[in-house]
Amino acid sequence: MRGTLLLSILEQLADSAIEFGNFAEAVITSGYGASRTRIAYNQENIRRTRRQKNISVVDERRVYNLLYRLRKDGLVEENVRNGSRLIKVSPKGLEWLKKLRIRKSHALPSAVAYRPEKDQIIKIILFDIPERERARRNWLREVLKRLGFRMLQESVWIGKAKVPKELLNDLFRLKLLPYIEIIGVTKQGSLRPIV
Repeated sequence: MRGTLLLSILEQLADSAIEFGNFAEAVITSGYGASRTRIAYNQENIRRTRRQKNISVVDERRVYNLLYRLRKDGLVEENVRNGSRLIKVSPKGLEWLKKLRIRKSHALPSAVAYRPEKDQIIKIILFDIPERERARRNWLREVLKRLGFRMLQESVWIGKAKVPKELLNDLFRLKLLPYIEIIGVTKQGSLRPIV
């Protein structure tokens, strides 16, 4: 099961016990991989309107299979109250939720998430990311390549491209900024043949 879907479902169920039928319909109408807020929004609409929708048998089976796996793994619990099936996150599910939130906060964004833009100022980007962070170092190289920077050495890149604010925010979130230096060159000098 993909982590983002599991995270969305556990976050939604962590708030309170939810009536099974409404939750299943909300997951189906939200689509695979929908965010927690999208599922909650659809669930609230279903709760308010109480209208019957045409749900395909395949989609309904997917939700039942998903909830079966969650129960089997001990991540959710099911109770019956007043004839309604209620599902909620189990203590083990809450532990998983914490782990998934931590994993999500350390996840590397896609290298294509940043839009390349040209700039008049030459930038030299130097980094010395430790070996234990090899995946993050390789990710940064891929991002720099996609932004239009060229490699002078494996940890020295140069180019006339803007460094997107989103990239700086992600570098801060990933705790990589202490390992990176960005230098803006206003006078080209001997850099002219390189750039």
